[in-house]
Amino acid sequence: MGTKAKVGSTELLLFTSMVLCFLALGRGAVQTYEPVVKVPENNPAKLSCSYSGFSSPRVEWKFTHGDIRGLVCYNNKITASYENRVTFSNSGITFHSVTRKDTGMYTCMVSDEGGNTYGEVTVQLIVLVPPSKPTVNVPSSVTIGTRAVLTCSEKDGSPPSEYRWFKDGVEMPVEPKSNRAFSNSSYTLNLKTGELIFDPVSASDTGDFTCEAQNGYQSPVKSDTMHMDAVELNVGGIVAAVLVTLILLGALIFGIWFAYNRGYFDRAKKGTSSKKVIYSQPSARSEVCDIPVEKETQTIDASQMKIILNCGRTRMGQESEDDRADSLIPGREEHVVKHQNVTANHKEQTSQVKGFSASVLMRRCKNLESFENFP
Repeated sequence: MGTKAKVGSTELLLFTSMVLCFLALGRGAVQTYEPVVKVPENNPAKLSCSYSGFSSPRVEWKFTHGDIRGLVCYNNKITASYENRVTFSNSGITFHSVTRKDTGMYTCMVSDEGGNTYGEVTVQLIVLVPPSKPTVNVPSSVTIGTRAVLTCSEKDGSPPSEYRWFKDGVEMPVEPKSNRAFSNSSYTLNLKTGELIFDPVSASDTGDFTCEAQNGYQSPVKSDTMHMDAVELNVGGIVAAVLVTLILLGALIFGIWFAYNRGYFDRAKKGTSSKKVIYSQPSARSEVCDIPVEKETQTIDASQMKIILNCGRTRMGQESEDDRADSLIPGREEHVVKHQNVTANHKEQTSQVKGFSASVLMRRCKNLESFENFP
């Protein structure tokens, strides 16, 4: 008890000396009885701020959290954004119910009306929120000798959580050489970010991994267990894949070469070009069939007969009525096929065509090459 009394007397003496110094320097005395306030979420919180040495004090409370700035109290009055949740008094401010967004630094600033005396003090408010179930990212398979990164994180905990890793149910130390179970591993563990890096991966790193998040409030929370395999580089598989690729490429090249030498590409080209010249439309009044014929009746073979009939069909179908009349011999009724006798043998067929048909159509089929591919 004597020791505590001496400590209390010393603190009172220091406070009195500080007040006197502030008064001498034109500064008022501002202090807080609890510089760090930890309150569970949805509970009330009191931030204290006492002051002395001010004839007519004007109090302001400013809030900061990272890049966020806010004014809670101005000229002894709570601002509109906080008036439904915060109450002002000469000894500080009181939150009716805090949320995790209220976590941050609160500065109490006191000054005289004339601005001659000024003082301030800062209070840290930590709203306690238990960590949620952490999310982990563990590769299912990694190659021995490479680098593997395992991550663990959760975003609800306040204050921010720290992380621990477990391999096969055993906690992994920050320094792997300090534990015989991990002496063959080479890794780095960041407790604040939850990042576990194997560099390089060894065969002993195969196992089941679990991450645990804790922030000192309520119980720690573990993640799902994930398995990671450390495997050798499959050189045989790579070689086999390369060989299969080369074989397929060689087969493709051989097929193209074989088809080219057999003339398949040339035939395709000929087939395309022949289709383009199946029909050549003559211009009106052309003289493509003006071939002199000595006899009105002549003997032709079967192939010529086919050409003649096709030529006549094409000509007769495309000429105008005047052209068609000009193409006929006067007395059309009399110029009809009177007799047709086709005699077949092993090598050729002949046709006897009298009158108009054979001679006239032959006379009008000058460009026979245009019809050589008619069926």
